[in-house]
Amino acid sequence: MPVAKACQAADIIHVLIPDMVQAKIYKEEIGPHLSEGNALSFSHAAAIHWKWIEAPSNVDVIMVAPKGPGSKVRETYLDGFGTPSIVAVNQDYTKTAWDRTLGIAKAIGSTRAE
Repeated sequence: MPVAKACQAADIIHVLIPDMVQAKIYKEEIGPHLSEGNALSFSHAAAIHWKWIEAPSNVDVIMVAPKGPGSKVRETYLDGFGTPSIVAVNQDYTKTAWDRTLGIAKAIGSTRAE
């Protein structure tokens, strides 16, 4: 599914593309399709921290950052375990941003890690 079309249908948009192209893709394909109450989610904080991307004030901005490469995250998930993640909320418009963040972490197995 094209990025723009996926963003139109999504409540949570998790950005998993290289840092160097995030601002361009956000400007052209993600930002125009954000709706009030959506969540803009990342696995790395650079784009938000350095303000390459400035999210509108009416969305949540969250991060779930597994401490390993995607292939390892998947492998440990399939093994019934999980990869620990760093989680953060940068903007909590809906007052449910932490629930969303922890839900993503749980869904990828991060809460299974000891």
